[in-house]
Amino acid sequence: MKLMTRALGTECRACHRTGTRDFAADTLARKVTAREMMEMEMALRDGFDWRKPPANLCVKCHQGRLKPPPPTNND
Repeated sequence: MKLMTRALGTECRACHRTGTRDFAADTLARKVTAREMMEMEMALRDGFDWRKPPANLCVKCHQGRLKPPPPTNND
């Protein structure tokens, strides 16, 4: 999770209700979106294991921002 907070430039409370200490609850919309993104990663990467994520997991697209910047045309 620390990898994700750095990649998204945020803190745990952006996706979790930290006051209740119920980190598994999907009560915030960002947490639901994050879970969907994690499922997408698992579908794209055969044998993906969340206990050993690659270093470029979220930062590749998000670049330290909650909302990834729009794609650029590098032609």
